[in-house]
Amino acid sequence: MKIYVAAPYDQKPLVHDVHALITARGHEPTSGWAHVAPDEAQATPHTRQLFARYDLHDLRRATHVLILNVNESTSGGMWVELGYVLHTMAPARITLIGPPTNVFCELIEHIDLLEDSDEAAILETVTIAIEQWEPAV
Repeated sequence: MKIYVAAPYDQKPLVHDVHALITARGHEPTSGWAHVAPDEAQATPHTRQLFARYDLHDLRRATHVLILNVNESTSGGMWVELGYVLHTMAPARITLIGPPTNVFCELIEHIDLLEDSDEAAILETVTIAIEQWEPAV
């Protein structure tokens, strides 16, 4: 599977750990933003446009999308990514981890987290989501 991980921008370290988990399970993470995107506060409009295009390319490469709603997003990019996937990639598998915070979240699978979940609990929930996608052997 090729898995794109959408998350609040400030959760890049968590996404790195999710990428490691995805890779360890034999799948490919496609969300390059977590590794190459510049600090948004220092990026020029041209650079931000370029990385937005890269993100959309990475989304199109994915067969599955994880949305990590683990804290409040300040940029809203992950919700734009959800809208893009819902519009262009149906029937891609999409799972939200965390609370559904807008009406579009009701269109996809979601796995709730306990309030104040730590990183280990989040990674365990990601593992559960991926296991649901994997074919039974």
